[in-house]
Amino acid sequence: MRLRIFIFFLLVILGISGLLQGQTTEEVYRIDIVGDIDMGLAAITERGIREAEEAGARAVIIYIDTFGGLVDPATRIRDAIFGSSIPVYTYVSGRAWSAGALIAMAGDYLAMTPGSSIGAAKPEPADEKTVSALRSEFRATAEARERDPELAMAMVDEGMSIEDVVGEGEILTLSAGEAVRSNIADGELSTLSQLLAEKELEGARIVRVEPLLVEQFARVVAGPWLSGLLLTIGFAGIFLEVVTAGWGVPGTLGILSLAAFFTGHLLTGASHWSVAILFIAGLVLIFLEVFVVPGFGVAGLGGAAAIFISLFLIFPTTTVALQVIAGSLVGAVLIIAVALKFLPRSGAWNRIALGTSETVEMGYIAPADRSHFLGKTGVARSYCRPAGIVEIDGERVDAVSEGGYIEKGAQIKVVKIEGNRLIVRKEE
Repeated sequence: MRLRIFIFFLLVILGISGLLQGQTTEEVYRIDIVGDIDMGLAAITERGIREAEEAGARAVIIYIDTFGGLVDPATRIRDAIFGSSIPVYTYVSGRAWSAGALIAMAGDYLAMTPGSSIGAAKPEPADEKTVSALRSEFRATAEARERDPELAMAMVDEGMSIEDVVGEGEILTLSAGEAVRSNIADGELSTLSQLLAEKELEGARIVRVEPLLVEQFARVVAGPWLSGLLLTIGFAGIFLEVVTAGWGVPGTLGILSLAAFFTGHLLTGASHWSVAILFIAGLVLIFLEVFVVPGFGVAGLGGAAAIFISLFLIFPTTTVALQVIAGSLVGAVLIIAVALKFLPRSGAWNRIALGTSETVEMGYIAPADRSHFLGKTGVARSYCRPAGIVEIDGERVDAVSEGGYIEKGAQIKVVKIEGNRLIVRKEE
């Protein structure tokens, strides 16, 4: 009897557990897209949608107030919204400009607060290739959500003209009311509570997706300004470590800066381990060139090429890559120029540059000009085999015979001057 009762309660517990697991929790996840849109924000959004799916949430609300940002992270967020297995609603409170407009239109339901706006998505640089690609992205997004594709494209391409809406040479930006009337937005709602009521989610618990500490670090490090600073310190530190004695602060700071740079970009998904490996391979080749192979040849050129290719692959656009790399190199050169005045030099540097000055005080003098001896005759004061000493106009000077042996006392003639050396010939 006890065994039967135990089995009964066990089955009841398992049944209830199964029912609870099969039910959808009354939760709505909220993800904020506020400020610049970057790779770090894309990683946070992807994680938030993934966690909402795993928790069985009813929906995800993406709260938007942004002037825009980079296109690559915006397309990542758009793809994450499209790939979600639960509804994703976008709510514009303020502005959804530039890349923010693409994210807003990707939502299953787009709500905007009164006074908010959407559009102004002209890319930078606005070359034909970039405009064409982004225009197609906006059109595809609008069509997938049954929004007006022509208006969506007019947010990107100033070459489009739509009667009574936007003229050629203008970029479309719509207010909340205009967006609703033009079939870009689905509703004009003053609060998030109204959006929840619209979707019959009044009693749902809001779960805010907060950035993790590692994600905050990645967003800060992967920003273009700090990325440039880290590269500047990295380049300068590694170079100074090569040219100074021992291992010290410059090299340590350089390694830590480069490690932070690549870690931030790896965490945001902007880079892959293969790019970091390519950069490290470039550094190794340059170290080989400095310490193992004298001069600057294949290893040095290959290392420099590997480093610059890896950096170009990290940044989202060529323009950003050129700006950051150029600024970093200029900063590194300035740091190196100042530091070399105060830091001790290493043997490796002495193989590249002269470490001492040949001054008069140290006994160095410039070679005398002996061109006036050309064509003159004199007497050999020693045997020339082929080097020896000759006397010309009463002055004893070193000389080398043009070829062969000249005996002491023989008449000679200066036939050539090579730097500091006289070339003489025996006169019969």
